Amino acid sequence: MFLAEVLDPETLAPLPDGEIGELVLTNLRCESMPLIRYRTRDLVRFNRSTCACGRTNVRLAGGILGRSDDMFHFAGVNIFPGQIQHLLHEVNEFSQEYQLVAPALGSGKHLRIRVEPANELLTEAQLGKARDFLIEAVKYRITVTPEVEICEIGSLPRVEGKAKRLIREA
Repeated sequence: MFLAEVLDPETLAPLPDGEIGELVLTNLRCESMPLIRYRTRDLVRFNRSTCACGRTNVRLAGGILGRSDDMFHFAGVNIFPGQIQHLLHEVNEFSQEYQLVAPALGSGKHLRIRVEPANELLTEAQLGKARDFLIEAVKYRITVTPEVEICEIGSLPRVEGKAKRLIREA
């Protein structure tokens, strides 16, 4: 049994249902190791409407939407690298290796997404079409118009564990 809350990750103020915030849990039954307002760093959106099955328990609309420690702010929009990765799954011409380059605030530059072709057999026309699709998908779903840079296969860094996907320009 837990008390679940959705809080603003920066101010820790409670957020209304439907707003995206950090999931914070308080364990109500554990005596050996109580957790009081445990910050999970998971970003969620509560839905308390009655389910089609009749249940009234709180649900996470869309599941876990991202991590508060991965989120970055660009052009007035909160962006999660996982959102970009999800869109890349829709583009077979690109591998799943990518990097985001966020320019300095006020520089007037666009967010840049660096991607690699899935294989060396793809033509320039195929890669151009895939780049245009990715730009439109990001523009429509994340509301930011990016630049997409197609890099050489194997040129983006590979790491074991969690990859560093975001580079902030000074």
